[in-house]
Amino acid sequence: MRDGEEHPGPMRPGDTGCSVLDGSTAVATRTYDQQRDHQALERRQDAGNGAVLMLYGAAGTLVAWRATRPRPVPGADRRRVRRCTGTPDT
Repeated sequence: MRDGEEHPGPMRPGDTGCSVLDGSTAVATRTYDQQRDHQALERRQDAGNGAVLMLYGAAGTLVAWRATRPRPVPGADRRRVRRCTGTPDT
């Protein structure tokens, strides 16, 4: 970050450091390589969390779908049920 620059651009290779903020308070600094590695770790964690949430949502959808399916009538033989086709049975 250059002196007097309020909103610096993204870090580039060779930049000496960036501020690590906790809210609006600077708590540490990182080099370009440290920042790149930290962002890569956060991306992996975000991808893992997204996969878990997607599986959780898919499982919930499956449970809801299964719970709303019509249940077969006990004792009914499904093989002998004829569908109404509009023609008399022979």
